[in-house]
Amino acid sequence: MIKDLDPTALEQFIIDEYDKNILPSFKKFLSVPNVSPAYDKNWNKNGLLKEAAKVLNEYAVNLGIPGLNVTFYGGEEENVTPLLYIDIDGTSKDGKRVLLYGHYDKQPPLTGWDEGKGPYTPVVEDDYLYARGAADDGFAIYAALTSIKALRKFKIPHPKIIILIEGCEESGSLDLPFYIEKYKSFIGSPDLILAMDSGCLDYNRLWLCNSLRGTISFNLSVTTLTKGIHSGKASGVAPETLMILRSLISRIEDYKTGNVTMKEFEVEIPEEVKNSAKKTLDAVGDVWLKNIPFLPGVKSICDDLLTTYLNSTWNPSLAILGVKGLPDLNNAGNVLRPTTTFRVGIRLPPTFDSSKAKALLESILTKDPPFDCEIKLSDFIYDDGAYVTNISENLKSELSKISQTYFKNDYLEVSIGVSIPFVKIFMNMFPSAQIIVTGCAGNDSRCHSQNERLNIPYFKKFMCALTNLIGDYNKFI
Repeated sequence: MIKDLDPTALEQFIIDEYDKNILPSFKKFLSVPNVSPAYDKNWNKNGLLKEAAKVLNEYAVNLGIPGLNVTFYGGEEENVTPLLYIDIDGTSKDGKRVLLYGHYDKQPPLTGWDEGKGPYTPVVEDDYLYARGAADDGFAIYAALTSIKALRKFKIPHPKIIILIEGCEESGSLDLPFYIEKYKSFIGSPDLILAMDSGCLDYNRLWLCNSLRGTISFNLSVTTLTKGIHSGKASGVAPETLMILRSLISRIEDYKTGNVTMKEFEVEIPEEVKNSAKKTLDAVGDVWLKNIPFLPGVKSICDDLLTTYLNSTWNPSLAILGVKGLPDLNNAGNVLRPTTTFRVGIRLPPTFDSSKAKALLESILTKDPPFDCEIKLSDFIYDDGAYVTNISENLKSELSKISQTYFKNDYLEVSIGVSIPFVKIFMNMFPSAQIIVTGCAGNDSRCHSQNERLNIPYFKKFMCALTNLIGDYNKFI
């Protein structure tokens, strides 16, 4: 904790800043329908990503922080998504550097939002700000810059600050390595990286993400005929493609338990992860499970809470993401179809090398094809997970003090079952940096879904915590 910074005075400053500067700009940003490039093939023509980035650029410039420089890079010539690169002169002269990360691209809007709400119609209701991109991850730049403004306000020395706000995170951060290389002479070697794109299981403390799963997805196609034929003539004679697909999936997943049975995908879960998980579950129980929209009466795959938690964060799991070759019900005639394709997605353990998964899957799924059918695997996409361990005891101590001051509870660690490729990118490119993966996306924030929302009181306290963390940097870096 910063010795000469009054927590009450900081909280009031943050509240005033939120009302005066953050919320008006935030709403303007949330109103822009900028979808991540993977979901908008015309992003470089319609200019929506650039429009959203310009809102954030305008906000940064208008704050009037001395020594703040903003570079807005459109990237049309390289066909890369726009990025905001911000550097702020340090008021201390020790040469330390802190890199803050966020993204501004958004997931697809989806239909089915509650009445009066919409993906690009920001609404404040009770303690929440509703809109696509509110919790994931539009708040990041506002948190970063407000924290620096607060340090200047209270005359607290801070190191050099670098802020990267990218526009491709929801598409796998494909452009991030390009930008890190482009600005490497300016970025230098950060001592601390604060990545603000993670979640929290409750709003009663600071949360640190200690691991993220990797992922691999691919098309699995089975063909048995050259063309469709009347099922009355061919069924019982020609093998049915969906039947074969089911048998192939059973080679890698136990359909009775939902467990991935490929031993090659298993890893040893570190004891510190298990201990952290137990501590987290002792504090929050099954609150994270209650936000999974089970149909009434449907049970979880596993009854044991710890096993379920590790199943969703460290163990591999499989899902069928899409199907091609099946007609809709209105066009389902009596036809034996020639081809069916599954889009298969597998979540991989955080420490598993995803590049090895492709060869393993091909060897298992194409071996001994049933009925000598044609089996094809194609369109592989894979990303590594991350196990974040480079955090010093001094940093953990500081996080504990900050969390207790503003939330009255110690911080906790959370393992997250999703994939966030930029974390491994940072770990690979800046191996000596301490990395904190955190954020404001609560267990009820509904990121990627309808009614996405940001908890406003938590966001304000989060900014207080971030201010203290940056201002007390010399205690742990």
